[in-house]
Amino acid sequence: MAQAAWAQEHAGLYKVMHESKASRRPGMPFKEVLLARTAAAIQECMNAEAAPPGDPLTLALDLRAAVIGMLSLRINEPNLPWPPLAEQVDRFLTKLVGLPPPTQTDDRGL
Repeated sequence: MAQAAWAQEHAGLYKVMHESKASRRPGMPFKEVLLARTAAAIQECMNAEAAPPGDPLTLALDLRAAVIGMLSLRINEPNLPWPPLAEQVDRFLTKLVGLPPPTQTDDRGL
């Protein structure tokens, strides 16, 4: 969600970082850090048995592709009837990583 907020605030820079020829050059180590942290978070979910076992790096790459693609499409095609961002990210986490869908809360927030 933090990446989505940043992309919405800095759409032009986001496009350069993820869609341009410059994005394929070395020198963006934050991408490696983000991938490693995502894989570590997925591994923690697996260790806690919140997600099924699997290869956390492969799942992190799948999730990265889905999120970057989704953000790029939202930037480049803003007039499409996009679902709420948080709901779409939750679906990615459920379908790609295997996390259970978020639970519904009642009127009291429980």
